[in-house]
Amino acid sequence: MNKNQKAVINPILASVIQRRLNAVTHDMAKVLQQTSRSPVFNEAGDFVTGLFDHQTRMMEQSANIPIIGFGAQPALPYIMEFFKDDLYPGDVIVHNDVYEGGNQTHDVGIYKPVFYEDELVGWTVSKGHLTDLGGATPGGYNPQHTEVWQEAIRIPGVKIVEKGKIRRDVWKMLFANTRVKIVEEDVKAMIGACNIGERGLLKVVEKYGLETFRSHLNYIIEATERQTKEIIRKWKPGTYYGVSYMVSDGVDPLRKYKIAVKITIDGGKVKMDFTGTDNQAPGFTNMPPAGAKAACAIAYLMLINPGTEIAQNEGLFSSLDCYFPKGSILNPYFPAATIVGNQIADVLLEAIMNALKDAVPDQVTAGWCKACPPVFTGTDPRKNEPYFDFGFMAKGGQGGLEGFDGFNGIGFAGAAGCMRSQDPEMLEIKDPFFMEAYEYLTDSAGAGKYRGGYGTYVKIRIDGDNNAVGTLGDGMEYEGAKLPHGLFGGREGTSNNYLLYLPDGTTQKVGSKDMVFQVPKGTWLEMYCGGGGGYGLPVLRDIDKVQEEISDGLLSIEKAKSEYGVEVDPQTGKVNLEATNLLRKQLLL
Repeated sequence: MNKNQKAVINPILASVIQRRLNAVTHDMAKVLQQTSRSPVFNEAGDFVTGLFDHQTRMMEQSANIPIIGFGAQPALPYIMEFFKDDLYPGDVIVHNDVYEGGNQTHDVGIYKPVFYEDELVGWTVSKGHLTDLGGATPGGYNPQHTEVWQEAIRIPGVKIVEKGKIRRDVWKMLFANTRVKIVEEDVKAMIGACNIGERGLLKVVEKYGLETFRSHLNYIIEATERQTKEIIRKWKPGTYYGVSYMVSDGVDPLRKYKIAVKITIDGGKVKMDFTGTDNQAPGFTNMPPAGAKAACAIAYLMLINPGTEIAQNEGLFSSLDCYFPKGSILNPYFPAATIVGNQIADVLLEAIMNALKDAVPDQVTAGWCKACPPVFTGTDPRKNEPYFDFGFMAKGGQGGLEGFDGFNGIGFAGAAGCMRSQDPEMLEIKDPFFMEAYEYLTDSAGAGKYRGGYGTYVKIRIDGDNNAVGTLGDGMEYEGAKLPHGLFGGREGTSNNYLLYLPDGTTQKVGSKDMVFQVPKGTWLEMYCGGGGGYGLPVLRDIDKVQEEISDGLLSIEKAKSEYGVEVDPQTGKVNLEATNLLRKQLLL
């Protein structure tokens, strides 16, 4: 084709190619989930798979964990710049460096270049959380860590497979730095997922030809960009300001860090400027810019995507520009520790939603309960082997939004509802735990016309040896965390509260960014996870929904009366409509 000629585009073919690429990423995800060994992968789904083109543009990615997914692309320019022409079919590169495009040291990326007739077509990528990769403590989580080297071995992009052959020296070195054997098996699963992706991508290219594939890919990305800009142009233009706070940096449990954002909406573009955000923390509560940009993308897509069919590709982000001041907690100076950076997504999302409540009031959510997943390490006496796991079932509720209640037990905002909870029986099989309770927490949701999501209550007995229990989140009641905010008359949600009950009868509170060592066998951990904020006046909530939640044990009769203005007979469980109407009129005055 002459360079001056414009490629002929078949919109139907473009749609077919887009759907096939989407299917490839989901095939990759299925393979990774079903062949991995860690419950972090095969139960919680703490990973993502994706396809990127030869220019590092996102072609498609799976609907898994977005903080990882949108944090996968930034490493590719570093990898391509380093290897330049030293890339060949069959190569596989491993990467985790937060100072060269990574979002977290334990969110490890496997990158495989894909060639068609000796020309680079693109990349298949699988990225997920490996449970241990060196560092000073198991899993890398310790509030006392102040440097990146204490968290994990630092990998700026290394070939682990070269021209189809495993580099045995690199392989041995990498897995000599993990305490948990299944990490090696998980990496094999990640490589396998990339191989599946390569096969699927090449089938598409071989069927339609490289030139047709690339021209239609450009069309797909441009179409997504147009769709995105059309939506943004409907938003109220202007400049908006939002603030939120992270409590505790792991060193000082009462220290508060401000995240400030100025958002400008103009001509189909959104600019987010975080000037005014506090300086970086001394401990592990900093967020690399790749993670911060991913968190912005999550909030941005929550406002764009509801009810729309928009492909997940580079075109989504051409309208989004973000700035993170150097030396802030969203862009720290080397070699700051950053392993809890992903959890700052909760705080960042809250600042963005606060800023945009007047620009897009029918799309923003009220405050989410800030996530605070527990981390467990120790020795499993049944196997005499180390164990490491997260308590992914400990989840708070989402904030309500126009037309919808918040999701119950949705958890970490950076996962946007994609993080699954472990099956209790599987948890007890894999780890030395006994789970006594796992249920929704009564009265935890912020009241509103559209209530916040309910949080969860979890009670676990720890039966391992040499146990340590850690946390990596926010929102603890006794640290003075701000409650999830309500919107437009909705009430605040509730906070988190974690307690250890030791065999000697003593009780110990667990902070939001904490690590308690030498936890005795037989210790109980109780986790009260808060609910999201409400949206709209509670007295406008449908009475039948209030009664239904009382019947389900989610809402007490007392809160139904005080917050929703609904009078319920405690004997019959029936609503007294006359008393309810009178009470609601009084509450509206």
